[in-house]
Amino acid sequence: MITPDKYVADVGAFEWGNNDCLMFAHGWYKCVTGEDHPSFPVTPYRTEMEAARVLRGVFVQHGVSSVPELFDMFFDRCDPRDGALAVIETGRKGIVASHLTGICNSKWSMLTISSKGPVMIPADNAMCWEIG
Repeated sequence: MITPDKYVADVGAFEWGNNDCLMFAHGWYKCVTGEDHPSFPVTPYRTEMEAARVLRGVFVQHGVSSVPELFDMFFDRCDPRDGALAVIETGRKGIVASHLTGICNSKWSMLTISSKGPVMIPADNAMCWEIG
């Protein structure tokens, strides 16, 4: 099985709709399973405003109001562990800014995407979901 560290070796910098935090997590899911997943947006977007519109549409389609609620519909929650999908609350307002999505890389950290590429951040309060 591929590890998160190997996955991030080929990942570039943040780019809306291609390599933002949700698409980074989707790329990991697809790498592990070989499939797309209905919880991730498929409508193209290139800006934060377009991302908000697309994400709002996904939320309406599934009857939820946040990424954690969306993931709860499709994945089982788990304790933080390598390879799990991870989400932390940012404390910011807005459909896009309120949560940061990534890959759990240990019990206390997660990998997510930044303007310089993948970064590891503390994830003491991360919500995690098992893939597969």
